[in-house]
Amino acid sequence: MKESILFDVKILDTKIKNSINEVIKKLDGSLTPLKVRVLHYIDENECTTQKDLESIIVIPKSTLSEALTDLEKNKLIIRENKNNNSKNNYINLTNVGKKLCCMIKDNIDKLESDITKGVSKKEIDEFKNIINKLINNLEEGYND
Repeated sequence: MKESILFDVKILDTKIKNSINEVIKKLDGSLTPLKVRVLHYIDENECTTQKDLESIIVIPKSTLSEALTDLEKNKLIIRENKNNNSKNNYINLTNVGKKLCCMIKDNIDKLESDITKGVSKKEIDEFKNIINKLINNLEEGYND
């Protein structure tokens, strides 16, 4: 049987997810990967709306709404009224949320540095190129 890279990619994916989850839990036990994605998007896109988030993070509206409510309850985000229409509230990070995003980014950067130790820039660039080719192949579909 031909050696398959699919299992290797899956193992790498699982190990990376587990490592990221450990980093997140150490920083704030109430965070989930979804909430981190939401915080990251808001950090990168000030004055975003829930509708913006819904179009980027493809999950049920109720799940996103729950995540936003938790983030607001934990004082990581603030919703600000836009044009007296609650459906178009701006969502921004609080100072606490901004600090947490910086800490998450720093820890993720350290994790990436740790897992790429001993790997040259050229090898990383080649790896990224291969990953992009695999993704493109999957998006185009495959032939039987």
